[in-house]
This record gives sequence, C-alpha cells and structure tokens, in this order.
Amino acid sequence: MAVASLFEDLLDQYKIEQHISEKRYTNLYQAYDVDDDRQVRIDILRPEFAEDSSFAGRFVNRARALAQVRHSNIAQVLHVGKAAGGGPYVAEAAVDGYSLSHRLGQLAQRNSPVNSIYALKLIRQLADALELAERLELFHYDLQPDNVLLKNVTLPTDDSVVLIDLFIPSERYPGATVPADAMENQVYLSPEQRAGKDVTTASHVYSLGAMLYRLLSGQVPHRPVSRRDTVLAGIFGRATALQREREDLTPATYALVDRALRKDSRRRYPTTEVFKVALEGALAAEEARLGAVGSRPPVRGRRPMAWVLPLLIVTLFLAVGAVATRNLVNRDTLLTTRSTPGLGETPAADAGVLTEGSGLAGAAATATPTDRLEATATAVANDTPTLEAGIGDPPDTATPEPSPSPADTAEPTATPTLPATAQTPRVRVMHNMVNLRRGPGVAYGLFGTVTGGDLLEVLAWNGDEENPWYLIVTGDQRIGWIAATVVQAETADALTGVAVAATLPPTPAPSATPTPTPTIAVVTVVAPTPDDGDLGGEDPTRPPADPTSVPEPTEAPTLTPPSFTPSP
Repeated sequence: MAVASLFEDLLDQYKIEQHISEKRYTNLYQAYDVDDDRQVRIDILRPEFAEDSSFAGRFVNRARALAQVRHSNIAQVLHVGKAAGGGPYVAEAAVDGYSLSHRLGQLAQRNSPVNSIYALKLIRQLADALELAERLELFHYDLQPDNVLLKNVTLPTDDSVVLIDLFIPSERYPGATVPADAMENQVYLSPEQRAGKDVTTASHVYSLGAMLYRLLSGQVPHRPVSRRDTVLAGIFGRATALQREREDLTPATYALVDRALRKDSRRRYPTTEVFKVALEGALAAEEARLGAVGSRPPVRGRRPMAWVLPLLIVTLFLAVGAVATRNLVNRDTLLTTRSTPGLGETPAADAGVLTEGSGLAGAAATATPTDRLEATATAVANDTPTLEAGIGDPPDTATPEPSPSPADTAEPTATPTLPATAQTPRVRVMHNMVNLRRGPGVAYGLFGTVTGGDLLEVLAWNGDEENPWYLIVTGDQRIGWIAATVVQAETADALTGVAVAATLPPTPAPSATPTPTPTIAVVTVVAPTPDDGDLGGEDPTRPPADPTSVPEPTEAPTLTPPSFTPSP
C-alpha cells in the first residue's frame, strides 16, 4: 500500500492520521478507530521482513497470542490484520506517555540518577509483565528502554509502565548486521542473545538488570560481571561496578544488580520470579534506608554517612562501661576500708550497742592493736547485746572512720533513636479556582481544577527555580502539576525537603490543526410591509412588539454581534 493511500483510505476500521516513526522491524502510525471511537497505535511490518513468510508468520502468531493477554504493564493488542500491500499489521491501544530512553536522556542532561525506590518499582512492573509472558512462552527479543513507555499522568498504582513490541519475533538470521541506530541499545541485551543464542528467562533478567543499572547510576553497564569480578569481590571486598558509580545504596541493591548482570547465564537469577523476590528485598532495604536518613538526593563520589549510627552505639556502650567500671572501683575501695586491718595499721571501728531497758542508744569503742596487747571486741549473742573488751585498753581516742566519697552519678546518655519519616509536605490553594495541568507549564493540557482552601500533598517539583511547579496529589487522588505561585506551604519549612521529580513529561509540540471559525449568530432586522390601506404613507404600520413569526427579509440583512450567554 502506498504511503499516500494509507492516509486516504481506511485500514479496516482504522483511519491513519500520522506516521510516528520507522522502527527496526515495523513502521509505527497513529490512527483512529472509527468503530470504537478511540486512538490506537498501528505497527505495519516493513516490506523486507514481510517478504519472509516465516518471520511474518511468527509475527502474526505472537500478536494473536498477546491479544488474549490482559495485563496493566503490557500494551493491549486490539486487532491483527493485513494491509493492502500484503504486510501484516498489529493495532494496539494508544498510551499517553513517552519512552524510557527519553527519560534517561533528561536525566543525562541533569547528570542526576533517579531515586532508588522509583527505579526499583519501575523494574518490578516490567518483571511482573515478563513473568506473565514467560508463562505463555513469549520472550522479548528487544528488551531495552525504547520499548518501555512511561505514562504521563497516573494514579498512585503500579501501572505507570507499559511494555511494547512483545509481538516482535526473533531475528531471521542470528548473525545479521545490526543497524547503527540500534547498536547503542545492544548493551541492554544479554551476552548470549548478542551471540545469536536463544533468549531465555535469564536473558530477561540481564536486560532488567542493565536498565536498573542505567537508572541508578546514569551510565550503561561497561561489561557483564565475570567470575573473576565475583571472586575478587568476595576475597578482597572489592566494590561492585554499581557501587563505584554510586555509593549511597544498600548492599541488597548492589547484590541484586551484580548477580543480574553476570556473564554466565547459569549464575544469574534462574527465573524472573526469583529475581522479583530479591528485588523486593532490595526495595525494603532502600525504603528502610531512606526512612532512617530522611529524604535527600543521591550523592556521587562521597562516602555515605552510614557509619554515624554504629559510632553512636559504640560510644553509648563505652559510656555505660565506664560508669559501671567506676562504680565497681568505688565499691572495692569501700570494702577494703571496712575490712580487718593488718599489722601496723590503726583502723577505727564503730559499734552500735543496743541495751534493753537502758537509755544508752549507742557507744563507740576503739581497739588499737600493739605488740604486747591485743584487744578483741566480741558481740555476744544473748538476750541483751553487750560489749566485751580486753583489760588494759588505752583511753578512748576514737579515730574517725574515713567515709567513702560519693561517686559522681553519670549523666544518662540518651539512646539514639532513628528519626521518624517526615510527613508528606502540603500546600494550600490560595485562589478561588486553579487549573491542574499534565505537566509543569502552561503549554501542557488541562485535566481538572482545584478550589481555594484545598490542601494538596506535594510529591516533587520540576527543579526550575525561575518557574517552579509542584507535582501534587489532590484529596480525591488525582495527580497533576500546579504552579507554585498559586499555592502556599502549610508550614514555613514544609517544602525544604521536596525532591526534583523523577519523571517530567515532554513539552507538547504546538498543534498544526487550524482553529475552527466560531459560528456567528445572525440577527435580521426586517422592514415592515405597509398594508393595503396605507400605500406609501409616511407613517407605516409598526410590527407588533412580540411578533410570532419573522417575515422573509426584503433587503440586505444587517449583521449585529451575537449575544453571549455563559454556560452554567
């Protein structure tokens, strides 16, 4: 079918509107479904591949199998047909979004990797889609960022990522030359796939790991992880490739990416399901890390502050140990002072004597041992406690007993506690009615409004200090963009920790559709016709104030501007 004919004729029930791109295997068009009144995407197999009956047959079979699949992260196949030129085509539901490669280009310009939790959740959605496809024995032969779409505006659910081109079969000839524009995406394919071997679930794991590496580091993997790299990391503690690029992630995340990118497919995660389990562990670790240290942008080339908490704990234990040791030393000193003295010492002993029926409450006796005489004080256990002393005791010269000085009570050291996760910042709408837009700017389309006084949760901002916009969530869970000039922070420091948005929709191109000419209402003023009794008089009969019918005009009508009645 000629290109001009595509835009003039219907392709089954589809009206071709625009050629989007020429991909490696297909030509992609935007079309309109006249039967179901919706926009669709149509992939028509390119002539050089349509001539290969084997390739075209596998193309059709895979598309028909996908037509039975319903998954929020897989582009829905609506129809499989044949164009007038003989090449098969596939109609898919249109996705309001842009490719992951476009987003990676934005990040490269900012020299900033994405938030680790965002990256892990994105890859988890792709893993969910591939796990279902693998059950149907459908493997993606070109799993790379060009074939991953990100929706522009989504509710906070796990359906913001859409996998496309899953119906494309494997290459006709494993050793076929790869076009230059596709070479840059070869780094996302597994070593065995680039060598012309069959694609397996381990190949999917490698591609997912490569995209995760790019998201977290801003760089493509330099090479697969060899056995030598793994041995050196185990023996000498050498950092992984991702750890050398970015040092603020958890060990679980480093281990996830390192194993997914191993050169030997047998040493990767055996299935996508096992990969997802490890990914969930890394996601939990990253959420705990960010919850402990607070929301902050990722850092490069600087050691993280993860040693602060262990240092505080060690300091606490040292302080407690020092206090305990000091108390033990003071106790030993007190016991030594109160113990029986040796020869040559002159200790003093206080004895409290209670005698029944006497007014004596207590008496002090001093015993001073010498070489000739030894005094003994014996407490006799009987009905009346008495004090017995040896004859010839020297006069009472009581030496005051040294009382132990009280030990200084150590200041209690507060146990370090992890700071609680900060509340989501909120802003209040300051105008009566404010528009919500699909992107950070007036060039983006409208999709709703909010009213004055509404409180909106702020997820992120666009990073433009001259024209700041906030990505917000309304009370009814709508997500959109709002200008910073029409809202006010709930508290003075509420917006200090707001991060730059991980996803910015592309600026829409100006539409070439001509603006429709407004319909002008015409009000006709009609000159009245004189009746038979007054022909040509100077005072013709005037029409009634409320005529029931308007006669046909006899002269050129006078146009007046239409009245405008606002719609409710």
